[in-house]
Amino acid sequence: MTASESVLELESHLGLRLPEEFRLWLLDPEALYPVPSDVNIPDESPWIDEVSMLLGAEQILADSLQQKELLEAGVKDFPSKTLRIGDNEMGDHYLLSLRPNDFGSVYFYFHETANPEEDDDSGIYTLSDSFMSWLSTLSRKEPDPSIPDWNRIREEQLQKILSKPSKRWWQVWK
Repeated sequence: MTASESVLELESHLGLRLPEEFRLWLLDPEALYPVPSDVNIPDESPWIDEVSMLLGAEQILADSLQQKELLEAGVKDFPSKTLRIGDNEMGDHYLLSLRPNDFGSVYFYFHETANPEEDDDSGIYTLSDSFMSWLSTLSRKEPDPSIPDWNRIREEQLQKILSKPSKRWWQVWK
């Protein structure tokens, strides 16, 4: 499924058009995904968290459909009228508001203090009033040298394999 098809199906499922700048970002094949990135979380004592993953259109659609199934089963993971658009690796989430009063705002959803059943704002921190302004605050973190960069290693190995002259099948057993 293409990003365009996913966005159209997501909007049909939601019954509304996504915030325009977020929609355009999802549809842009060259959109920036600056992850992992540090994020400033505003609070009485602010802290730095991380965006480990930003979701693409197909992932958001699948997540939204899964959230609908959970809701039908009586389980509520996130506040009403929000979309999960990203995560950190600690169980916290980044949400996009689809509520009329703050449509397009980006939230940090702190799972330790959030209560989705009450549908209130506990554990929810407003990061920006728009997706693009929030995205512009993110900058890719330098990789931790103690953690293997599996994507880079995979690419290097693939290049080694592809750069070797290929043998015919009968030459392999010589």
